[in-house]
Amino acid sequence: MGLRSGAEAQQHPAHEVNHPEPVVTVVLLVNHNTSSTQEPIHTAQTVIPPITCSSSGKPTPHQSACPDYFRWIHEDLKPWKSTGITRHMVDRLARRTDNFRLVILDGRAYVEKLKDSFQSRDVFTLWGVLQLLRRYPGRVPDLELMFDTFDWPVVKSKDYRRRSGKARRRRGGPPPLFRYCGDESTLDIVFPDWSFWGWPEINIKPWEVLKEELREGNERVNWLERVPYAYWKGNPVVAVTRQELLQCNVSKERDWNARIYAQAQDIGKAASSFIQEELKMDHVYDYILHLLTEYAKLQKFKPRKPRKAIEISVESMACHAEGLEKKFMMESMVNVSRDMGPCELPPPYDQVQLNSLLKRKANFIKQIENWEQRAWDKQMS
Repeated sequence: MGLRSGAEAQQHPAHEVNHPEPVVTVVLLVNHNTSSTQEPIHTAQTVIPPITCSSSGKPTPHQSACPDYFRWIHEDLKPWKSTGITRHMVDRLARRTDNFRLVILDGRAYVEKLKDSFQSRDVFTLWGVLQLLRRYPGRVPDLELMFDTFDWPVVKSKDYRRRSGKARRRRGGPPPLFRYCGDESTLDIVFPDWSFWGWPEINIKPWEVLKEELREGNERVNWLERVPYAYWKGNPVVAVTRQELLQCNVSKERDWNARIYAQAQDIGKAASSFIQEELKMDHVYDYILHLLTEYAKLQKFKPRKPRKAIEISVESMACHAEGLEKKFMMESMVNVSRDMGPCELPPPYDQVQLNSLLKRKANFIKQIENWEQRAWDKQMS
């Protein structure tokens, strides 16, 4: 995951209040006038939609088990399982590549900006955190973390492997750095991609809106009636691996590499099912809540608000937003808090399960490479 992605809900409908207690509706207003004597003005641009909260305050049982990919939370945090996370580990990141420090205290969010982020990545990441606080009030633990909004992971596992006890005590363990991406050679902690809440610079809508459009598009034209070509778009120089996508381009000599074959229908159905069922926003929020909860358990220090940090809120962010940024914030805003707890976090993989999973992944990749080579050989013969 970068959970996206990742950067990533099952059967989690919005909680309906079915008990006799009254429902409390709280209307939050964005008031640009700083005078304390003037009443808030209700206009189309200044009123934030209401939040409906149940008044019972009674927690209810877990609704269901989380998807299996939640088990990677344990893997991402494993480097600190035996040592815990110290303030030294966190503070030493402030001079590296990270973009902001996030502190949550008593359900309120504080941010210390360290470097500019690309486009609105930091804005919508923090917006997502605020929505989590609205969705699960009182459930997000106090914590302090560092976040890097660039794509490439930077905490190399080799730098912290086989280190002597003396060196380990001198430098400490690996720094706990959150970002959207990770790989097998790094220790960065993966956090869901900012675009789940929208990416205004390229008009990617909030995930729940986009996911519904994808579903409608898939139903519009039957698979077998579609023009049998695949399309992709993006910047091929972002990563070396994207250069391989250019090999899929149609040329005068061949077009087999861009055609969609019958076998791909099953692949497409499985992928569509995954994003519709396993990557609902219910699961995105539950993933973040479990990730932050498990992270907070490892902290061996008391989180504190940095001197240069500012408190952020839905009102403060929405007030300054304009255009698509504001529109996507409104569309992705959580308006109903949940009495029901998150899905139940599955246990970590044991070593046998993890080895089996990694071996199966390697075999699948090898099989696809073999298919590709056979198709190429056939085309050239």
